[in-house]
Amino acid sequence: MERHLENLSSNTKKLYKLRQAHWEVWCAKQEFKDGNTVSEAKLVAFLREVSRTGNIKNKRAKLPDGRAKRLGKESLAGYAKAVGALQTVQAAILGNKNSPARGTLVKNLLSDYDRENTIRRRVEYEDRGTNTINDGYTLDDLRLISRYQFDRNTPHHLRNRLDFLLGHAILGRGETKRMM
Repeated sequence: MERHLENLSSNTKKLYKLRQAHWEVWCAKQEFKDGNTVSEAKLVAFLREVSRTGNIKNKRAKLPDGRAKRLGKESLAGYAKAVGALQTVQAAILGNKNSPARGTLVKNLLSDYDRENTIRRRVEYEDRGTNTINDGYTLDDLRLISRYQFDRNTPHHLRNRLDFLLGHAILGRGETKRMM
């Protein structure tokens, strides 16, 4: 088991640790007779709770009305993977005899969650262009900005033009663009 944990990336280890701690706190609040022993039914209840309350890592990620932002399907699946890894440890060390936690119920929950998010995005007309080259700019706006910088014909303006276009074309942040 230790060898398996050593092979995980440091970020995966951190996320697993955080999500497993969240699982243990949740189990303590629920006051289960078997404590934090992982089972599929408990995992489904936990994932429903997490999907409602949002990300514990970023408490500031809230909507304007104060509600927590919904997690994406992959984030929710990450919680399932972390708790599934905990079950593997429990099976090896503590003799957890429950069937694998990431069974049919969890798979159905994740696919239903993804479907609900898709429907919600359609109903709310969520902009799929956010954080892309189409983020708030029309094609004419892009031409005007580019032409303005190009017409100035100074190294400073040409650098700004390149920075603007790269920032939107590759969604690059400052550090990414400086490394190029």
